Amino acid sequence: MKLIFFVESYVSGGSDKVANILLKNLNFKEIILIINKRSDTKLILKNLDDKKVKIVKYSLITPAEIHNFVYKFRNYNIGYFFIKIISQLLIYPLLLFSVFYFYLVFKKLKASLFFSHNGGHPGGLFNGTALIASTIISNIKYRYYAYHSNPVRYRLYLIFFDYFWDRIIEKSSKIITISHEASKNLKKLRFFKKTPTVIYNGIEKNKIKNYCSSQKLKILHVGYFDKNKNQILLLKSLKILIENSITDIHLTFIGATLDKNEKRNFQKFILKNNLTNYVTIKGFTENIKPYYYENDLLICTSFVEGFPMSILEAMSIGLPIISTKAGGTVEQVDDGVNGFLVETNNPLELSRKIKYFVDDKNEIIKMGNASFKKFNLNFEIKKMVDNYNLLLKDKL
Repeated sequence: MKLIFFVESYVSGGSDKVANILLKNLNFKEIILIINKRSDTKLILKNLDDKKVKIVKYSLITPAEIHNFVYKFRNYNIGYFFIKIISQLLIYPLLLFSVFYFYLVFKKLKASLFFSHNGGHPGGLFNGTALIASTIISNIKYRYYAYHSNPVRYRLYLIFFDYFWDRIIEKSSKIITISHEASKNLKKLRFFKKTPTVIYNGIEKNKIKNYCSSQKLKILHVGYFDKNKNQILLLKSLKILIENSITDIHLTFIGATLDKNEKRNFQKFILKNNLTNYVTIKGFTENIKPYYYENDLLICTSFVEGFPMSILEAMSIGLPIISTKAGGTVEQVDDGVNGFLVETNNPLELSRKIKYFVDDKNEIIKMGNASFKKFNLNFEIKKMVDNYNLLLKDKL
């Protein structure tokens, strides 16, 4: 049987790594990957078998691209308000057109199953219209819709649209989430009634880090620069630590820049507070594994997360984690066991948790070992792939 694997758009983050793993390991002889022509495909297409995975690129401008364009004008007050209204008026005819567009694309493919990857709302509206298009194709008997983010609350001013959108998706497909927290929030924050299937993300096993005693605590942050990733929270905590004469710390930030304004604010904060000697900034790095081995601790500072791959990658080599309570992070980090969970925007609390590891380096090894153990029990790649294949098994 033939599977359509649909993706709207990507930044170089975790969900494209998961897509790449699934494309390589799902039990289908032929998978048709349908992806945005303007997507960053460095990770999703890495080392795919071109005999198994056929690529079809679509060229529609996505709602997410329109949103990102409009967001550039956010400092123009009234102008931004009118541009935002115009963009909303453009998006809904575009969504309607996309249903017919994808119908014509899918009709030629003669597939039996449809799989929507990264169908978060509102970031993945084409995931929804592609799903709707698939319901019109008689050949496509089974549909799956995987959310790779933590759901956002319905919008009051668009409550009718959000209600009908959610109900159509739920009635048309089998819903998958990547954490129990996301599953719970789909019912709490949205209009879904059934409990989704939860399949944790997984990655390959790695060797545990060989810890060497070092006076300096080396901290890693992995994530593209935008408002959600909230890297500046870590800088604020660093400032508090230095003001309290705790200076044996170095931060390394790795990630592409999605929001140039956020990156500028980040760099200004470093200069204003004389933090240059304590911080290293890297861009997008394809081979990130060496950085995990070189550092002692991973910190995630996001406001919203689905199930961060950076945390899984750190756990897979035995790093302790400090993370904000953001979506599925609460299922990756057992507070006080393999790291700490902190409030979303509390630099003082975060600084205290960092100081805990400064004061007792043995806790890095202890909690790192707990991370490694938890990873191997729950988040290894084979477990994820087996769960997806089991879900699809009856339909093959």
